[in-house]
Amino acid sequence: MKTCGKGHEIAGKNAMTCRSGKTYCRACQYAATAAWAAKNPERLRVLKREAQARFRARHPERVAEIKRPHQRIHNHRRRVRATAAGGSHTLAQWLTLGWANGWKCAYCHERLTPETAEADHIVPVARGGNNDISNIAVSCSHCNRTKGAKTAEEFKRASL
Repeated sequence: MKTCGKGHEIAGKNAMTCRSGKTYCRACQYAATAAWAAKNPERLRVLKREAQARFRARHPERVAEIKRPHQRIHNHRRRVRATAAGGSHTLAQWLTLGWANGWKCAYCHERLTPETAEADHIVPVARGGNNDISNIAVSCSHCNRTKGAKTAEEFKRASL
């Protein structure tokens, strides 16, 4: 039976082979990797960025699928921080709101999908509204852009 330098058994799933061809036990390999990462944080950061860039280049469809809902939440948080309006909501809360409303636009009742729906502030951030989920409505892009800085009530009256 093979053992590593520290006497750990190297067999089956416990064996790891590094680039140089040497075989180590998992525990020793993980310890060595953690020690290297602690000594080289800048290099580790660069390697992670490069790996992420390779993944994005190889899988653009998966990146777009993952990025869109998260980007929506990020953009709203950024705008709210810029206006110091406060409040926030999570992706889970947004998806729950969408499913609760049947993924229909709150204004024109057009059928939407999680990818086409947009979060609209019932009371706009520009008019003192916050980014809390209680101030968010599911909207189509046309209604969200047409509504602008009007409140939901003002927009509904103007649409009649």
